[in-house]
Amino acid sequence: MVDNPVPEPGHPTPLRGFLAGARDPIVLDAVAGLSDSDRHELLAALARVAAPARPPEPESLRAQLVQVNERSRVYTVQLWALPLGYLAVSAGVLVKLADGSKPQLAVALLGCGVLGVLLACHALNMNDGAWRAVEAINEVERLLGLPTTARKRAHFVPLLVAVLLAAAAEIVGAILVILR
Repeated sequence: MVDNPVPEPGHPTPLRGFLAGARDPIVLDAVAGLSDSDRHELLAALARVAAPARPPEPESLRAQLVQVNERSRVYTVQLWALPLGYLAVSAGVLVKLADGSKPQLAVALLGCGVLGVLLACHALNMNDGAWRAVEAINEVERLLGLPTTARKRAHFVPLLVAVLLAAAAEIVGAILVILR
């Protein structure tokens, strides 16, 4: 069944006013070719589409709050765990290969450097996701009438800088190893 009542024929509505005042020949031809009942059905369908959305139910908002909180946590964990993991793995690989052959060391340095650049791009996307999650949390809390508690913070910037510096050093190191 239709949630919105169908307007009575001849009853003024914004949609009828729009259609009555339409100057576009395509719209005029399309509407003129409709029977009264089809025109009435078209107006009812347009009214359903143009009707303002009902506010979400509080239970739905609570479920959404749980989801966006979880998403925020996932993004935040990735923002610190991935850079620290990258730095640890890069250091371990380089220590292991420091006394190895030049080609192995050059490939390892270049691979770690490229991985660092990709990780920095991923971290920027995760930061954007975390900020959007914070905005969503605040919006849901506002709709529920709760005080907004989520805050945007840029704690990942030092880790991002460390990853980018390490990646740059590894790429430069790979070039120097190759040139020697």
